[in-house]
Amino acid sequence: MVIFGKKRRKLDYADLVKLAVSYIESLPGEVDLIKTLDRIRLPYPPPLVGFLRYLRSLENIEFDEEEAKKALTEAIRQIRRR
Repeated sequence: MVIFGKKRRKLDYADLVKLAVSYIESLPGEVDLIKTLDRIRLPYPPPLVGFLRYLRSLENIEFDEEEAKKALTEAIRQIRRR
């Protein structure tokens, strides 16, 4: 029972991946950086702290931090495959 506000919704893995892709695409130049580093075979450090802050800023959403980290990694893989 929720007295104040709305019930919090738990995000599943697929939703987290979609949010991660949209988060990375919203950062200026980030997609180009991922592709450039991939081309010259350098690792790309994922923006994990920023992504977790973004998820925490969304209202009425629950998520597991480990799943969020895996989703961010999967989102980077999807962007590299494009």
